[in-house]
Amino acid sequence: ANYSIGEGDLVGENVIECPGHGSTFNVQTGDVISGPADEPLETYEVRVVDGMVRVAVE
Repeated sequence: ANYSIGEGDLVGENVIECPGHGSTFNVQTGDVISGPADEPLETYEVRVVDGMVRVAVE
């Protein structure tokens, strides 16, 4: 199933929980910490430059 991880809650240092199925992920690496998810999240490099948030999308 596809859920918006942006609606998830931070449940620990660098850990976010999916609001749909409860899987937890490392926010820096995208790695699954606990399932039922079995695939990591896609991650992007994010920087703040001159007060602007920049996301590298390749």
